[in-house]
Amino acid sequence: MEKKIFIKRASVFIILTLSILLTIQFFIDSKMESIKTGYVGKINRVIQNDVNEDLTIWGASTAEGNVIPKVLQDSLGLSVFNMGLDGTNIHQYGGLLEKYLQQVNNKIIILAFDINGGLMRRKSPYHLYNWLHTFNQELITETYYDIDYIQTLKIKYIPFYKLIIYGKHNLKYFKASVDSFTFKQGGFTPRNGVINPSGKEREITFPNDSTIVKNIRRICKLANINNNKIFILLTPCFNYGLKQGINTELILNNFKSLQNDKTHFLNFVNHPMNLEKKYFKDNTHLNNTGAIFFSKLITDTLKKYFLSDHYE
Repeated sequence: MEKKIFIKRASVFIILTLSILLTIQFFIDSKMESIKTGYVGKINRVIQNDVNEDLTIWGASTAEGNVIPKVLQDSLGLSVFNMGLDGTNIHQYGGLLEKYLQQVNNKIIILAFDINGGLMRRKSPYHLYNWLHTFNQELITETYYDIDYIQTLKIKYIPFYKLIIYGKHNLKYFKASVDSFTFKQGGFTPRNGVINPSGKEREITFPNDSTIVKNIRRICKLANINNNKIFILLTPCFNYGLKQGINTELILNNFKSLQNDKTHFLNFVNHPMNLEKKYFKDNTHLNNTGAIFFSKLITDTLKKYFLSDHYE
């Protein structure tokens, strides 16, 4: 009799515990899916098919902090949004970008890369807790399988494993607005400060993974199918930082190999602005003054070489 009571109580306890965990996970997932600001808001805009601007900028922090949508918008007469995600290169956001490209046609997409990390293959995901609620999206899951196969399997198939990864970083979103998508400065986030170069130079090899080049080529082909125009943008690098690289030409050749009639390579890594420390926060990130100057350079380049049909 006592054994039956014990089993009954244990079963009730287990069911209640699982129900509570399931409720917590469902609540967090639902909350993250409803966020309409910040990095998670940018991700959700794509998931919810709400990115409708004529021109979008994709990349990591050197997209987010180097390109000002308003500068491009005012000059080009196009709607512009910066999809840059800090710390998240194309190896991690590739699935999200592919989902976007399946939804749009006749758009202009700028893929921003910095020479110091643009072709880096990730060994672990950055800020994974911002992405957990998207793991029901096949394209995004495939991307994470490529980064960390075992961890992605755990997230997908082990009950409540996500609760181990969700943490204090997600709490800030509980107070975030869920009424409508809102982004200051069109997704652009300015950087402050001026670089203080040491003058010391050391030889380094910039990341140059061939599989990332193949991924970019596949993404460009996907974009071209729906008549989207791709601009591969290599962002500025302060001259001291650039001099450290011993494989710069190899990386440049990789980017050049991606060009076709709908995919264009805009190389600013050797631009004269790279000699001016007043534009840089560090070797690869521009400060706000540099971002304004650089955004005008991009605008002038687009108008002169590739967007003449908008000004006829």
